[in-house]
Amino acid sequence: MSIAKTQQNSLRAKAEAEIAWRQDAVNRKKATSEEAGELVEWLDYRLALMRLDLSRFPELSWPAEPALKGDDKTK
Repeated sequence: MSIAKTQQNSLRAKAEAEIAWRQDAVNRKKATSEEAGELVEWLDYRLALMRLDLSRFPELSWPAEPALKGDDKTK
């Protein structure tokens, strides 16, 4: 299960990076409607990721990562 936990942590870290700047934009009322929608998608993804039953590894089904639209602002 440590492989699954490592993968989950890696995917969660990416999700949190994607969420952070979009949440900042929403909080400051500077988010575009696209960014606000993407925030919801990334929040839902992170929630699905954290609810995975890692004891089912390797048969578990990882949630699909939201598609990055436009520029990747985490770089």
